[in-house]
Amino acid sequence: MLLAGFLFFFAVSVFLFFKGKQWAAVLQRNNHTPTLPISQTCDAGQTAFTQGIRAPKVKDRKRRLPAQVPHRRAPNQNSSLVPPSVWTECHPDVLACLQRLLVQDRSVGKKAIQSCRLVNRHWYRAFCKSMVELAPKLRVFTFWDLGALQKFSNLKKLTLRDDNIVSDSWLHELPKVTPQLETLVLRFVVTSKRREAFTKDGIHSLLKLQQLKHLEIAGNHFCRKKCVKAISTMQNLTYLDFSENELEDACIPPLRDLVNLETLILGGNPQLTNRTIHCIRELSSLKHFSVRGCERMTDKGLAHLAELTTLTSLDLRTCGGIKGNGFAQCAQIPLQRLDLMGCIFLDDDGLTDLGQFKFLKFLDLRMCSRITDVGMECLKTLSSLVDLRIGSSLSIITNAGLSHLLQLPCLEQLTLFFMQHVSFQGLESVCLIETLKKLTVIQCARIDAAVIKKLQPRSPPDLIIDLYPCSGN
Repeated sequence: MLLAGFLFFFAVSVFLFFKGKQWAAVLQRNNHTPTLPISQTCDAGQTAFTQGIRAPKVKDRKRRLPAQVPHRRAPNQNSSLVPPSVWTECHPDVLACLQRLLVQDRSVGKKAIQSCRLVNRHWYRAFCKSMVELAPKLRVFTFWDLGALQKFSNLKKLTLRDDNIVSDSWLHELPKVTPQLETLVLRFVVTSKRREAFTKDGIHSLLKLQQLKHLEIAGNHFCRKKCVKAISTMQNLTYLDFSENELEDACIPPLRDLVNLETLILGGNPQLTNRTIHCIRELSSLKHFSVRGCERMTDKGLAHLAELTTLTSLDLRTCGGIKGNGFAQCAQIPLQRLDLMGCIFLDDDGLTDLGQFKFLKFLDLRMCSRITDVGMECLKTLSSLVDLRIGSSLSIITNAGLSHLLQLPCLEQLTLFFMQHVSFQGLESVCLIETLKKLTVIQCARIDAAVIKKLQPRSPPDLIIDLYPCSGN
C-alpha cells in the first residue's frame, strides 16, 4: 500500500515538472510582458494607494537596473508605452503622483501599506518616509514584528485599537523604534477584564518618548493607582484620555503633577465623585475637561471649577446629579463650549446662571426634558452663542419658546431634537434670525417634508435645512 502511494506521488511530480516546462516555453514564445501607458500607470498606482487594490502585476518585476544607472525618463514624455525597466524603477511621473497623494492624506492603514509595496520599492520608500500618522490594527505590528515601524522614520502619531496584544514588553520596545512619537492612542487594546493591558513598568518605558504630548488609554480597565502615578511623571503631556477605565477618586490626585496638561478626559468612570474635581482644580493650564457619564457628580463639585481660570470647554453629558445651580460660582471661567446633554435634572432655574458665560459659543441641551419656555427665555442673554442644540422626547417647549431665540445676535446653527410641540409657526419665527446658516430638525412630530417645502420660500436663500423626519411621516 505504501509503495503504491509512493509511485502515485512520483508520477504526479514528474507530470507537473514536464508540463511546467511546456507552459514556460509557451509564455516565452508569446512574449507576454505587459506594458502600460504612463497615464494608466499613474492611475493604477493612485487606485492602489487610496483604495487598497492590488497594483497590476508585471512579469519581470524582479529585474532591477544596476545601482550606478540613474533613473531614466522615457525618450518622449507623450509616449504611450513605458518600457518594463522604467516601470520597475518607477517612472518619475508615478513618483509625482504618489507625492500628491501623500500631501492630501498622511493617515493610512494596512491596505495602503501593502498596495505601495506591491507597486515597487520606490513607492514603498517614499510612502514610509512621508507618513507622520499611522492607524493600523495591532495585528499588523505585533511585539515580535515591532521593528517594522522603523521604516516610518518620521512617524509622530500611532493609533492602536481593539486588540489584545499590548503588554509591558511591547511598550518597552516602542521607544526604540519610534523615538519621535508625539501622539500615542491605545484604545480598547484589552478586551478581557481578567487582566490589565500593562503595568507601571510598561508605563515607565514610555518616559523614554521625550516628545510624547498626546496619550489616550481608554477602555483598558486601567484602574491601579500605581499606573496613574507613573503617567503623572510625564511632564510634557498636554492631552490625557483616561475614559472608561473604572477609575476611582483615589487614582486622581497624582494627576496634579501634570502642570502642562490642557485636556483631561475622565468620562465613563461612574465611580468618580466631586472629589475628582477638587483634585484637578490645581491644573492651571487645563482648557478642556470631560466627566461624561459620571453620575455621582453634583452641583457642589462644579463650585471647584471656579479656580480653573483657563477652562474653555466642559463636558458634563449624562451627569444625572447636575441641576445647574453650581454654575453660579463659575462666572470668571471663560467657557466657550458647554455640553449638558442628558442631564435629566437640569431645569429652568439651572439655566438662569448660564447668562454669565459671555464667551459661550456652543451649548447642548438635548435630552434635558425639564426645560420649558421659561428656560428658553434665559438663553437670550448668551450674546456669543453660535451653535445651540435642544429638545427631547418629553420636551414641552412650544413655538413661543423658540421665539426667544430671535434675540441671539450670533446664532448660526440650530438643532431641534424630538420637539413634539413645535410646528410650522415655530420654524417660521426661527428663520427670521438673520445670522442663521443651518437648521437641523430631527424627528419632530409636527414637521415633515411638506412643512419644510412650505417654509423654504419664506426663509433666507442661503439657509440650509436638514430634515430627519419621524418614521411615520
